[in-house]
Amino acid sequence: MKKYLIIIFLSLILFTLVSFNYKPTNCIEISTIVETNTYSVKKVDNLENTTVDSKYLLRELGMSDDFIKELSINSLEEYKRAKYIYSFSQSFNYPKDDYDTSTNSVIITETYWGEGWAGSSNSSTNDFEDNYMKITYTVAYLGDREYKFSIDAEWLITPFFRYTDSLGAISMNMTVINDSRQGWYSYDLVTKGTTAKNIKESVSSSSMQNVIDGNWYGSACLLKLPESSISTSIYNYKAHYEFNGHYIEDDGTYFNSIASYDHAEVALALSSSLAISDKGGSYGVGLTWSIKHTKRSVEFPTDFKFEL
Repeated sequence: MKKYLIIIFLSLILFTLVSFNYKPTNCIEISTIVETNTYSVKKVDNLENTTVDSKYLLRELGMSDDFIKELSINSLEEYKRAKYIYSFSQSFNYPKDDYDTSTNSVIITETYWGEGWAGSSNSSTNDFEDNYMKITYTVAYLGDREYKFSIDAEWLITPFFRYTDSLGAISMNMTVINDSRQGWYSYDLVTKGTTAKNIKESVSSSSMQNVIDGNWYGSACLLKLPESSISTSIYNYKAHYEFNGHYIEDDGTYFNSIASYDHAEVALALSSSLAISDKGGSYGVGLTWSIKHTKRSVEFPTDFKFEL
């Protein structure tokens, strides 16, 4: 009887460890470089010879489970063999003064033009979250000059203007491996009288574009934001884009890297061009055919040192 009790006790311990995402004994530690109310920068290195699980690692670095579960087996393996990984997560805010208590809504004023109404589920200005978009940018060094760039964007509040947007990243002195490019977007479609239906679409190769400006080189994808109607509503819009590239400068040199989401406030076709510029509110890659758009960029506070 005692033997069976011991087995049951050990089984309960194992179940508890698995349930609470048990960290392997030789798992490396995550270093927090910067952490504020709106963004955080984290780093992990010395990944060789560890038993760390890629999903656990990315979760600790700030990547959302909604994005982690969509990663391919190949991407998870790349993160597992990475020499180091940097992650930058930032939420973009709107002024609390623009919150309307009578309608539980907020006016999102874009940088260049326009404003849109967005609903909030909370009834008090003291407890609602004053952010409407989150971007997580992950940069991993895979060895042999190869880097992996991954950009996740999530609308925490659905924007009023929904046309063609772009999502991508640029780096200094970097190439792009075209067949490594992949992306998707998803959202919940709610029709009156029915439950939410999740829609997911892959980004087509025709919607992916590489961009170059001097020693800046990168890649981005064009995204078509879904429109709602009288009978339907859109929630939980998420977009993901990733690609690999090779660093082309000498050992011991430095480079910067920037991810950006460019939101159009006028209708654009999916054939719109992309370029690297400071138009749209910040530096990065974005739309070129629209003078009415806002670019939200995340840039690491420190540069990267390339070491073979």
